Amino acid sequence: MNPAEDLTARWLISKGYFVMPRIKIGAHELDLLAVKLTDDKSAVFERVHVEVCVPSNPAGGNWSDDVCREGATEEVRKKFSAVENEVHRLIGGGYSRWYIRGAFPGGDRVKELWTSTMSDLGVTLVPFELVIREYAEAMKYRPQDYVGQLIHILKSSGTLTTA
Repeated sequence: MNPAEDLTARWLISKGYFVMPRIKIGAHELDLLAVKLTDDKSAVFERVHVEVCVPSNPAGGNWSDDVCREGATEEVRKKFSAVENEVHRLIGGGYSRWYIRGAFPGGDRVKELWTSTMSDLGVTLVPFELVIREYAEAMKYRPQDYVGQLIHILKSSGTLTTA
């Protein structure tokens, strides 16, 4: 799992989801499937198929509106539509589709075009900055994973101090 997928999985866990990473389906690999149970843990409350794209060096940026829409449509086809039946088989129907995306070349105009196009196709574009911000906030109050718990223990014992 790449670092962006790992951080997204930890973010989902901090929000109460059970996460299944890297599921191979033929030639495809699903980044993350996540389910959240009802408060009494008696049933699945929410199901999500999550794909993560956080390029370290986004190329392009001077794209026309049509090129932006075509890129977003192709990404939905490749990442979500091509595996729809298998995702339904694994987590059931009525699931949401989230596309976690890092910075866009071309800035806000490209981001807005991708967001609206994906929304029209039933996919929610979630900015990676939001994932980072919400996870960092959750870690302040309740460290969820091993590393967070270790840091919390070291700080609580006075062994680790921050400047």
